Amino acid sequence: MADSDVPWIKLTAEKLGKYFRKPKLNQKLLSKPPVRYIRDIIGSLQNATGYPRGLYTKDVMNADGKAIRAWTRDQRIGFLARMHACVETSLGKKIQFFPEKASAGTAPEDTNAVLQGLADSATLLKAGKLTMGPVLKNIAGKGWGGAPGGSGDESGVKAKAEMEEKERAEKAAAAAAEKERQDRENKEKALRAKERAAKEKAEKEKALAREKALAKEKALAREKARDEEDARERMEGEGAERARPNNEAAVGVGDMSIPKPDSLESAVATSKALLSPLIKKPTLNDKYLSRPPVRYIHDICINLVKNTGYMSGLLNSEDLDPKAFKTADSRTKARFIQKVVKICNAALGITLPIKIKDVILGQEPINTNMLLHSMAKGAIAKIPSSTIRDRLAGASGPSKSSSRRSAREDSKRSARTSKPISQPDDLRSMALKAAADAEKKKVEMPKLNIGNISSKKSEEDPAAYHAAAKAHEEERQKELRSARQTSRPMTARRAPPKVRSHLVEEKKKMIADNETEATGLITEDAKGEDVDEDEDQEDDGLLGAGAADQPDASEKHGKLVTDILKFQNQHASQEEEEEKGGNNSGSQFKFGRIKKRGGKSSATFYSAEQIVFLRDKIQQLCRSATPLGKCIDFVCEDMDSMNKELAQWNRLYERECEVQEKVSKETEGILKPLTDQLMQLERAVDLEKRTAVQIQAQIMRNEKTIEDLIQAQAGL
Repeated sequence: MADSDVPWIKLTAEKLGKYFRKPKLNQKLLSKPPVRYIRDIIGSLQNATGYPRGLYTKDVMNADGKAIRAWTRDQRIGFLARMHACVETSLGKKIQFFPEKASAGTAPEDTNAVLQGLADSATLLKAGKLTMGPVLKNIAGKGWGGAPGGSGDESGVKAKAEMEEKERAEKAAAAAAEKERQDRENKEKALRAKERAAKEKAEKEKALAREKALAKEKALAREKARDEEDARERMEGEGAERARPNNEAAVGVGDMSIPKPDSLESAVATSKALLSPLIKKPTLNDKYLSRPPVRYIHDICINLVKNTGYMSGLLNSEDLDPKAFKTADSRTKARFIQKVVKICNAALGITLPIKIKDVILGQEPINTNMLLHSMAKGAIAKIPSSTIRDRLAGASGPSKSSSRRSAREDSKRSARTSKPISQPDDLRSMALKAAADAEKKKVEMPKLNIGNISSKKSEEDPAAYHAAAKAHEEERQKELRSARQTSRPMTARRAPPKVRSHLVEEKKKMIADNETEATGLITEDAKGEDVDEDEDQEDDGLLGAGAADQPDASEKHGKLVTDILKFQNQHASQEEEEEKGGNNSGSQFKFGRIKKRGGKSSATFYSAEQIVFLRDKIQQLCRSATPLGKCIDFVCEDMDSMNKELAQWNRLYERECEVQEKVSKETEGILKPLTDQLMQLERAVDLEKRTAVQIQAQIMRNEKTIEDLIQAQAGL
């Protein structure tokens, strides 16, 4: 029974609840009674009291939910109107009720009044004050759901049968149309699903091919990077091993030395013996010490700092936070291990043979235990943090970036200092400054390697000029050697061409055993000029020694070489004439001042200043041409790499085109039978539509005939 505060719902539940328990009389259903619910109440009341038996046919009373939902609006309204007429006839009074509203679920109070009338009528029937025969006779033909024409009316039974046949035909046509529509939709869905599957399959194959290509490229890149890293670590390890003598025996000197254990068992035992007096946590067991994890080393550091104060102030709070270290990445852990290793090395003055990568990966456990030994010994020695900090500050050198920066600055500075002196005035001023020193020290200066080319006639002494040039060149070479880097960066390009000196060391004269008496007597000729006889011999020797290197006058040369050869020939002819004149004079010695060679001559030749100027220009050209040539080489390499990359992408494009063409053909092959089947189904649908139209026309004709028969029968 419904527990409700609405009085008419409560009254309905009380009156009907005396006769049945199902359906439940709750507020939700009684506040808006549906047609099926009302039919179920009538059925339960009829089974309990017999009222209103015969009001509806067995088909109406036994109809299930699907059949009731198939009722039309008029049928529902007729069903409710027949019930209302029966209740009013049974009670003999009028009850306000609108079947249209009740069918739509509105006016629930009126519907509950009719249901209360059903309960009152059942009470009268059960008390013997009411019979169903007169009631059914009075309401014959009213509403829908009862036997047409009343009980025993054959024409009504026939009309009912015809109506039922009509309804069945309509239902069959509707069911056929619905089935046809569903089949068509299912086929379309299947076709779309197959197309979608084929498309997804092709896309997956393309994506898989791309992923394989990318994975292969990434694998090659990782392999290359791994090989480079291994090679770099191997070179660093070899350099560390060479710089660290006798590491296999022990690291350090004296009490601060860390001997390398012979085996892992001895390393673990030493770690236990050194750390057990200092810390209680973490537990020092063989399982962890035989292959110390990074977190285990971190816990040991935390407890060492906490119990002994060793390394306090050198490790910050983030380094000593176990929660943060637990979720830290491998790079953070590697920095922590590197910091601890540096602290131990600075504290004990040693260099531990430890690779950070091995500690992180759990490799080389003996070396990792040596790190624990160094930590324990530093804690036992109670080395202050300030001392360790000072050692770290003293041992720290310039970073790689700063060293590279300083190397670049040194190279620039050396390049600036290596520029040759292009102003002849500066060279003359330096020559005048060094002239006095050359006179005092009696320096024998070397000669130019371009032959006996005389300079312009000037007031300066040629010997002083050469002395200054040599001094300047030696100073520049010294600065170059001091500024030269010990090792060039791997990314540096080829260095600019070195500026060679225009001075050459004079070849040492070989004194033969069969040489005649020494020359070198200075005599004075009639003009009063001093003559050095060795000077002619030295000049002849130099000319003779360099004769093999002189260019052939018969060959075709440029203007510079041609002028030099012309000047040499003229100089040689002048010397021959002077020798002939000296022989004819009849005197062996000449007293007087030395003649200045290379007086004014009509022949064109190049002075030393012009040679220096020409040399500077050639060097500038070389400095500009060498990087340009290197850049051109790089451009060629870039073009080759871009051509290779273009060829690679072209091959990939061709492969993808082949895959796409293959998938398209497969898709067409798969869809061809489906397309044929779809065309056949469309033709069948058209045929069925025409058949349905014919059947509907026949049904309409039959309905017309039935209606005529009913009217004729009613007229009789």
